[in-house]
Amino acid sequence: MESDLRRGSLVYPGHALTLDRGLAGQGPKDSSEYFSELVSLLQLTPNLASAGFRLPGCESYETLPLSGVSLTFLKRLALATFDQEFLLDRAATIIRLAPNLEVLHCHDCAEVTFGFLGSKTLGDAPHLQNLTELSLTNSSLTASSLRNLLGAVGPKLTKVSIRPRRRADSTTSEDDVQFDQVLAALQSWRQTLRELSFCVHGIQLPEHLPGLRVLREFRALQILQAEANFFEFYTQRDALTSTLPPSVRELRLLGFSRLTPALQDLLEVFRAGKFPGLSRIEIDDQEFEPESPPALELRQVGADFLYAGVDFVVHECIADSEDSPIEDSFTTW
Repeated sequence: MESDLRRGSLVYPGHALTLDRGLAGQGPKDSSEYFSELVSLLQLTPNLASAGFRLPGCESYETLPLSGVSLTFLKRLALATFDQEFLLDRAATIIRLAPNLEVLHCHDCAEVTFGFLGSKTLGDAPHLQNLTELSLTNSSLTASSLRNLLGAVGPKLTKVSIRPRRRADSTTSEDDVQFDQVLAALQSWRQTLRELSFCVHGIQLPEHLPGLRVLREFRALQILQAEANFFEFYTQRDALTSTLPPSVRELRLLGFSRLTPALQDLLEVFRAGKFPGLSRIEIDDQEFEPESPPALELRQVGADFLYAGVDFVVHECIADSEDSPIEDSFTTW
């Protein structure tokens, strides 16, 4: 089995397992052989705490012989696919074996159906009742799919990161979930969510998101990473101060240089004693031209923030990660 796995590893005492069979971009030649290896590995690791699997996205795992497998100790799980899209429903059998899962990372997640982890009656605890962190990278989820996924999550969720799939023209599909729809879906965690990231990457046109103001209700939110175009900074000087929750400590905006009026308003409000925990602002400027008027204005407001005690950093561009999804998920584990 060891020679066939190519990239399978068991590490003790850390109790970590990674199964990423085949070369990057290639699926297993024999899915039945792959599943046999997967089941064997799970049977060998009853105390598994962290796991990462790259799975065939076109297969269902309902028929896997997992009756003798227990993932009670599994806290962190990363899932990816050999195919272009991964339907989380197809891995439900594996996820149901991990009742104490705290961290779930999914790459290429495309669809989640209602009750994908099984039906439950009123009063039953959610299947993912201990989940604290959810990361969805290169996803193509609709708002409905996101709601279905969150319907299986318990009350402990504190960190959510979503990066929709980017097309060749740096845009996303019209069907992909929008930022204000994410906020609406996360309403149940507005008192617990501490970190939220929703990034598309690539220059985005300004949008009008009618549900954006609900962001202010997330009273526990400390770290926010979002696209600058979500905020109506072209027309509203209070685009940030009227939207951000007062609990925010770190703010990272991806997009443009033309944020100065909204940032100046945030600075004035900060000096007046609001947003007392604000300590860091980062701007990923994808239109960066060092001597352009917007860049010079941004540099000046940055100096004013620094003088007021807030770290202010401008990045000229965003570097996309080249790591495989499983490797990237385990870099901090």
